[in-house]
Amino acid sequence: MIAPQLAPRRLKLPFRWKFLVLMCTLALTPLLVVAVIDIKTLAALGAGLAVQTGQALSDQTRASLEQLADDYSSLIAHQRRTLELQLTLQAREAERLLALPAIPSGPLHWAEEFRAAPARLGLLERRDKYFTQLSATTQAVLPISETSLVMHARAGVERTPLLPQAQRLALLADYFKISNERTVDSVYWRYVALENGLHASYPGHGGYPPEYDPRVRDWYLDQKQRRALTWSPPHTDVTSRLQMMSVTLPVLRPNGELLGVTGIDVRLTRLLGAVHLPAYLATDSRVLLTTVSSAVHAPQIQILARQDRIDSGGDWLEKPKLDLFVTDNSVDTALLVTEMLSSHDGFMRTVYHGGDVFCVFRRFDDHATYLVFLVPIAAAARPATEAAAYALTTTRRQGEALVLVALSAAGLVALAAVIASRWITGPIQQLSRTVSAVAAGNFDVTVDIRSGDEFEALGAHFNRMIPQIESHAYMKQALALAREVQQTLLPQQAPTYSGLDIHGSCVYADETGGDYFDYLDLRAHAVPVIGVVIGDVSGHGIASALLMTTARAVLHSTEIRPASLHDTLQNLNDSLFEHAQRGWFMTLLILLFDLEQHSLHWVSAGHEPVQYFAAERREFIELSGDDIPLGIDRTWRYSNNSKRHFAPGDIFVLATDGVFETQSPQGQRFGKERLRAAVETHVGLPAQRLCEELLAALARFRADAPPHDDLTLVVIKITADATPLESAVSQS
Repeated sequence: MIAPQLAPRRLKLPFRWKFLVLMCTLALTPLLVVAVIDIKTLAALGAGLAVQTGQALSDQTRASLEQLADDYSSLIAHQRRTLELQLTLQAREAERLLALPAIPSGPLHWAEEFRAAPARLGLLERRDKYFTQLSATTQAVLPISETSLVMHARAGVERTPLLPQAQRLALLADYFKISNERTVDSVYWRYVALENGLHASYPGHGGYPPEYDPRVRDWYLDQKQRRALTWSPPHTDVTSRLQMMSVTLPVLRPNGELLGVTGIDVRLTRLLGAVHLPAYLATDSRVLLTTVSSAVHAPQIQILARQDRIDSGGDWLEKPKLDLFVTDNSVDTALLVTEMLSSHDGFMRTVYHGGDVFCVFRRFDDHATYLVFLVPIAAAARPATEAAAYALTTTRRQGEALVLVALSAAGLVALAAVIASRWITGPIQQLSRTVSAVAAGNFDVTVDIRSGDEFEALGAHFNRMIPQIESHAYMKQALALAREVQQTLLPQQAPTYSGLDIHGSCVYADETGGDYFDYLDLRAHAVPVIGVVIGDVSGHGIASALLMTTARAVLHSTEIRPASLHDTLQNLNDSLFEHAQRGWFMTLLILLFDLEQHSLHWVSAGHEPVQYFAAERREFIELSGDDIPLGIDRTWRYSNNSKRHFAPGDIFVLATDGVFETQSPQGQRFGKERLRAAVETHVGLPAQRLCEELLAALARFRADAPPHDDLTLVVIKITADATPLESAVSQS
């Protein structure tokens, strides 16, 4: 009788004990070698991290400086344009009042009255702004009247002939008061100086020398020749003795004859006072306002104003001497002059007054006027230096800790040997080979581990897991295919028409989504109409994508007519109500552009209103509707909307609620106001670029985090080829 062969007995030992046995067999030498290598690697990593961190922060500092220069130059340019626009309106108002046939009556206040400061003038003391600068440290308050102008005529000029025009100009008081309330703080005086010697200024104030005659001032003489909007060089104000610049325009009679000059005095140091650098840069930095002189052979950079300038009070009869902006390196100065004459913005590293500085310069007008930042390199590099030092210190401490750990571990493994058992490495190698095969797409493999420990249990779990991995891989492939199919359902390009510029974009939060947009070109059916469709299914994912696909199929199978758009929604509502699961619904908006009548037709089933930017009035209008979403109530009856007139420059933005509900990391919503502000900022861009800028603004607002909901935008811009008709609104 042959005895049956017995299967070999498996060692029933937990893996943690096997691992302990393995650790006890390790040699001391490999541990020490690894420790030394790790310490050296960590030291090299710390040094590299310090260099990379310092470079990254230096680059960030430069970018921040350039962004600050861009922002503040834009701010000053905007304030300058605002002042020029106000001056234009000021000149027109002065011309209108001076042309009045009747002479108005009312009190006139001459300069000498302000010296007595009677109560009837209602004088105010604004010590922070209106004063006479007697010296670098001494000021005398200059009382002003915000309800009246001051009239002045040079000593020896007969005032009686001036009275009619003085009475008319006195009516400017209310206009100037409103203008000052809506302007920047750098505005000082508003005035009108006439050819007959009359000078009217607001706010009313005293302090005029008897011999003062505005007709001999440079800004007046220059305006008589140019007769166009002009910014004067800096000059000393006659009453405050502060350094000013004047922006002036001629005041003309109806026949074009020069009647006088009107202007606004601007105190440039207060204009630069709005520029604020970060605290760690502000201490030793300089902010300058410069211009390039018109000298042909040797152009120079003149400093019009500096943020740190302290007025010491000047003589109004003398022209202020402008300082020159010159670096310690003549080559850098010549390069700056060349760049500014070429109207280039720039950034350079140079030496100024003995210190290494970053020089950032930005042009903000068409007259070679530049905003210049001079920031010490030591101050700008301080965050980078501190970060690099922190990185080195941290890695050094980690290295010291690693030495202690290595020595402690060496004491624990001093008795270990150098041989490791195959019953530890065998299961690991088998699992590794199987994992590699599964990663390569082979799902027919299995593992066969009979170690009697956790590895055997792990092998059994892994064998059960492989079919699940195969199922998940198939599902991911199916979702990718579904996304590709859904993307093909969206239009790849907009219909072309000489009067319309259209672009749409859709970003899904999942592999598939419920947002939808489409274009309708009815010209193929002899109807001169181009339309845009946008929709949003409740939720997102596969179910939403299927419902969106159903709606698209029904829409494309329906004959669409502008006058009966409500029938189109009615058909969609019937179909979705019949086929969609209860609780699912869809918002939809159709906007049609009648290319012959230049009119709009739209219907909205509970969708977000169209944001319509009327370029001529520079205001936003919402095109909305009162109907409910599709798929909720089958008995609902939908209605049409129409609005005549769209004009060149008009912009229509269609969006889903994911756009407006995009949240910042702080939980704020993007909302309609931010969308409108972004549209106004980029109003001059074509539709595709505008759409891209809006999506970029959304990404910045959510700090580049993935969107939580589908985002869909369609932008329609009316180009110059479109001709507007008269406006009318109707609703059926």
